[in-house]
This record gives sequence, C-alpha cells and structure tokens, in this order.
Amino acid sequence: MSAALAGHQPGTRTFRDLGGRNEPPLPQWDKPRHGEPAHGFVVRLGALNRRPSVSVMLASHGLNGISLQPAECLAFATSFPIHGKDRLAHATPVVFPDRVEIMGQEVRRKHWQLLRRRFCPACLAEDAYHRAWWDLPSFARCPYHDVDLEWRDPSGRPLPWWSPSFTHGPTGNGILRFGIPRNTSPTPSFEAYLLGRLGAEDAIPVPLLDDLPTLGEAIELVEFMGRVVLGGTERRRPTVDATPGFELGTVMKAGYPVIAAGRDGVLEVLRGVADHRERAHAGRGRGASFGWIDQLREEEHSAHRKLVDELLLQVVVERGHFSTATSQAWRGGAEGWISVPRLAQELGITESRLRRISEKLGIHERQFGIARNRYRAFSPEQADLVRSTLRRLVGRDEGAALLGITRSCFDALVANGDIGVFCVLGRCGARHRFDPEEIARFSDGILRHAKRIDTAPPGSVRFGVLNRTCKSNPSRVLGPLVRSYGPMLVRVGDKLGDLLVAAPRRSLRTSEQTSAARAALAELPGLGRYQAATLYGDRVYVIDALCEKGEIEPVPSGRKAWRRLSAESVEAACQSWAPPTLYADLPQVAGRPIIPQLRRLGVRILELRLSDGSSTVAVDRASARKMLQLSCDPDAAAVESVRAFEAAFLRRLATGNEWSLAGRERGLSLRTGKGDLRATVVLDLGRDLIEISARSKRLDLPTRAEEWAVSREGTFIRLTRSLPAPAATSPSAWPAIQERILARLSEAKALLSLP
Repeated sequence: MSAALAGHQPGTRTFRDLGGRNEPPLPQWDKPRHGEPAHGFVVRLGALNRRPSVSVMLASHGLNGISLQPAECLAFATSFPIHGKDRLAHATPVVFPDRVEIMGQEVRRKHWQLLRRRFCPACLAEDAYHRAWWDLPSFARCPYHDVDLEWRDPSGRPLPWWSPSFTHGPTGNGILRFGIPRNTSPTPSFEAYLLGRLGAEDAIPVPLLDDLPTLGEAIELVEFMGRVVLGGTERRRPTVDATPGFELGTVMKAGYPVIAAGRDGVLEVLRGVADHRERAHAGRGRGASFGWIDQLREEEHSAHRKLVDELLLQVVVERGHFSTATSQAWRGGAEGWISVPRLAQELGITESRLRRISEKLGIHERQFGIARNRYRAFSPEQADLVRSTLRRLVGRDEGAALLGITRSCFDALVANGDIGVFCVLGRCGARHRFDPEEIARFSDGILRHAKRIDTAPPGSVRFGVLNRTCKSNPSRVLGPLVRSYGPMLVRVGDKLGDLLVAAPRRSLRTSEQTSAARAALAELPGLGRYQAATLYGDRVYVIDALCEKGEIEPVPSGRKAWRRLSAESVEAACQSWAPPTLYADLPQVAGRPIIPQLRRLGVRILELRLSDGSSTVAVDRASARKMLQLSCDPDAAAVESVRAFEAAFLRRLATGNEWSLAGRERGLSLRTGKGDLRATVVLDLGRDLIEISARSKRLDLPTRAEEWAVSREGTFIRLTRSLPAPAATSPSAWPAIQERILARLSEAKALLSLP
C-alpha cells in the first residue's frame, strides 16, 4: 500500500462519522479512474449520490467545504471499500508550502492550482471525471482532441468545485462537447511531454528537459524560452498573463518546439535576438546583445540557469563580444577568434597599435578610457585582412618611389596632410606606414586631368626633383597649382613626380656668403628668441608668451633687428620670473604636481598661453622666496645644487649661437642652431659624473669615436660619454667644467657631421 495512504485507514479516519456505525459515509461509490485525484473523485462521489453541493457534503462530515484540500479528500475517499486506492493516492497532489508533488513529479507551488476548475469538454464527453494534469496551468490544450482547456460554462460563468456535475454547469448549461475525434496518440506538444513525464502516456524524449531534476524546472525553462521567442526583441520585459499576447498557454506553445529542437534550436533563436539588437545599435556584450533576457537570467535560481548561461555565452563568443565572463574563451581562441595579444605577438607589434589598425580598417570601433582594454578579438577573415594590410603597407621611402618624388617632398606632403599616415610601427623615423592605395588615389586625383607631353618646356621642372627646405615647401607649390590650373596641368610621365611645375628661383649666394651671413647674426642688436629661451631656462614658446604679456620687449624696429629682443628686458624678466620646474626639488613641492602646489602655497604665478595650444606659468621669484621661506633662489650662483649648475651653464650657452635649450625633461636637452643635432647633458651628483649624449640622423657609424659609446636607434646614431666631475657642486669649478662639456659637445658634433 502507498505511503500516501498511511494514516487514512478506517480506524484512523479524520472526518465525522454521521451514522456512528463505522460504515462508508455515502451509499454510492465507484472505483477511481486513470489519473483521477482525490478531490476530483470526491466531486464525482457527490454526483453519484445526487448531492446538490460538494461543499455542503464535505462540511457535513467535518471537512473543509469552502476550499478543497487534497489530503482531506484523499482521507475521505479511502474510507470507501474501493479498489485502486494506490492509484488514487498516486494521482492526488501532496501540497507543501513551496512545492507540490503530483504523480511522482515535483513542481513549484505556482505551477499547480485549484482556484479554477479546468476541464477538456471533449474528454468529459468520453468519460466524465477530473484529470490530475488539468490542475497544472501550463497544461493549456488537450493533446488528445486539440481543444483548449476551459474553466467556464457556455454562458461564461466559472465552473465551481462545489458543483457535483461533470455534464452541466450550475446554470444548467451543458459543458460537454461531442463529436470531436480522439487522436490515436497525443499531439506532439508540451502537454504531451507533461503526460509522458507524469507517466500517463509514453515518455517523449526531450534532452534539455529530461536533464532537469524536477518537472517544475522543465516548466520554467519552456516558459523562459517562450518569452524569448515571443518578446526577445522587445525593449521591455513581457510578463506572463499580464502583457497582451503573453498568455501562459501561448508562451508554452511557443517555447516548447524550440526546446524540443535541442541546443541548436535555442541557439538559433538567441542568434536572431542578438542580430536584431545589433542592427538597432544596442552595443556589445551579453547585456547589450540580449537586454531583458540577460536580466531575467540573473534573477533565475533554477537548475536551468546554467544551461541558459552556457547558451548565451556561446552566442556572445560566436559574435566576438568577449568580456570578463568569457575571458578564458577569449584567451583560448574559442570559435576561431584570435585575441588582440595573440595576433599582436604574431605580427610583432604592440597591442595598442594593433587596436588602432583594427579601427582604421573598420573592424572595431574607436574606444576611449577604460574601454580601450576591452576584450577585442579577430575572426580568421579579419586577422587575414590585418596581415595582408600590413604586408602591403609601405614606408616613406617606398611611398616616395611610388609617386616618383624625393623623400623630402614626400615628407612635405605628409606634413601638409595630403597623404595620411595609416599606422605607426616600430620607432624613430621609419615608424610611419602608408597605404599604397591611398597614395595611388591621391596621385590619380591630380593626374587624371593632366595632359601628357613628350618634352618639358623651358622654365619648368618635374615636381619629383623638388625638395623641402627652410625656404620652399613642395606641398604649398602643388596645392595652388592644382586649384588654379587643374585642367591645364601637363606631365611627362605617369607618376606624380612627372608633373611639370615652374622652376624655383635659385639663390646665387655661395656657401661662403651664407656662412658670413650667419656670422653676422651675432652683430645684430639684442638677443634672439632661442638665446632668450636658453637664458630663461625654458622653451622658446614661453619667451613668445612673455613677449605677449609685455614682460619682454623687442628691440626697436629696424631692418636688421627682425624678431630681436632687448637684452635688458630679457635680463629683467629672468630676474623677476622663473619656470615652475625650478622649484620641483624643494621639500614643499617635491612629489606633488608643481603648479597646483605652488598655487596652494600662495605663490604668485603668471598664466601663459603658448602658441602650440598648451599653457604653462611663470613663477614670481620674490613671491616664491617669501611664501616658501627661501633665503635665495634655487638657481642662485652661491647655491651648490644641480639647478644652480644648470642655470650657470645655460647663461654660458646664451652668449653664443651654436647651442640652445630645447627642453628640460631629463637634465638639459640642447639643439644646434640648424636643428640637425640633439644633445643631452645630465649632472649626476651621486656618482660625481656628467653624462653627455648626442643624437643625429646618419646612415653609417662614425669613425674615430673610440672614447664614445656608439649605438643605433632606428635611423639615428647616438654617442654617449661620461665625464668625471668630483667638484661639480663647487661654483668655483663650474667654468672649467663648462668648458670641458662644450669641448665634448663640439667633438660629438664634428663626429656626427663627418661624411
């Protein structure tokens, strides 16, 4: 006997024995039918005994007549001498606060109800009794007759449980429907799967549902997928039995075929949702690709959540939308995707430059901030596109050869923006790469209207022989020429360098005359801008800004005083103002942003707007001494410090035109007057050394540089040498040390200038 019957034997009945003779409570009874629960059996007993109300019948026996209780109904039913009590107990649900056990299966409390008396009118016409599976709201359509389950009579009134009839409603309206043929086997549907899971019919294998531990999990998975099928592309989450078109029966009917198709069927639906949201520019990632579906997944606590997680992540991985949740798949190259670090290592470039290349090719969108480190990946086709693109890119020399022009002319076109840099690879001057197709489009756009001739007329030269100098720029020649004489252009070949332009006017000055003209600059009144910048200890743009503020005055205008500055005003400005880096080593400022800290300490500063678009400040020396409690300036001649030594050395350089200050990032960065050579002087008090390095473009290594360390940096050659300076902190030794430094700088300049 079933354990559900324990405690329901005649000697332990829980209802009132009206006759007191320990006899069956009603004179008429019948055996239980297939799948009939105890509460349905009790209603049928009321009909057999012609009782007008099941509620009154149960209440008269001391049972709950207002709300049917399956356990009480089972105890009442088993008091009759009937056969099949185990079958009756098996079909009767056992109700717990959070779950219900029915026919050996477990469902959630919300998956079962007795609020409505649901029925199939065709099934009742065949055999009038209540089936246990009708109490499951997800069982919405009879698979035997393909008829929706009802809970109202033809007049629209609900069929109550107290009515004992299975043929008519309380109003007398018939509820049976005859003439509907019965299927030989249940129609494939979720209802048929429920019957198989409950043991009422042969089981239908559905792997995704069979792997779930309970029937309630299966119901929730089908409901979840039905909502996705019907409303996966909607912005708002649909609610079952609340949103129009999302009745529970409709949702279950839409979700079951997808689940029955297996993982492939679910993936097809999820891919369609992701495609729709991608066309709507919803973004990348799991949350953006699935919207409310991903939010609903996070709220699920059922066993099917793991399956949903796997399928959502699989779709995301297929689309290359990687994230922290799929980082392992990103690194492992799932679905053939190649991660940025892996492809960058293969190509021998940095990850950041690979990202810029992918953005240039339109593979990925430009991202900023923390999004730059997003898990990007390339499909095999995209990776092949990157590889083929890098193979066909050319450098500046190759680009100049494609156009038939000189390298300096090509550099001028690039600097003018006529030819864009596709990407940056490597370092130094050879780092720029150009797209030959873009170069060809630029050339064809100019040459397509040019007429070809055989011989160049007098007074014209090929554009390819022009070079960029301090006085001529080929790009500025080409632009006005194309705009003004586009249809009248002529060429002697098929390349841009074969375009004919007017011959430039050549200077008749000899090299000796040029040298003499440069030497005459020293005789001009006042100081040059670079001399003033060296004396002040900052960039030349700062001197221009001080001139605009009126702190430095120019030399009175004259034919030979172009852009010369008054030496007296420069000296006065240097005595009144100082660059903010002068105070970087002080205890009150060290380790903090210099300019904000000086403001915080109350030091007076002068805001300067530079011509390159940046800004800086000049610090009032007197205010700094007062607010920082200094006895003298950090660069005063009496101070034994690196700043004082550098200031004295800069004053020494400002007396000539050979070297000028270019920057103070690390020590003193110097440049020659022509700008073809850069040098760095660093005083290391910890080791009593002065490091000198010079760098210049050169094809071959210099000779006779035994005392220098020679290294190559791309197209540059660097010379490095250290000078011992044990007395560098003593101002009396500074003149001798300065002369030694100048001698080594002249030596480096001579070595790097050799042919």
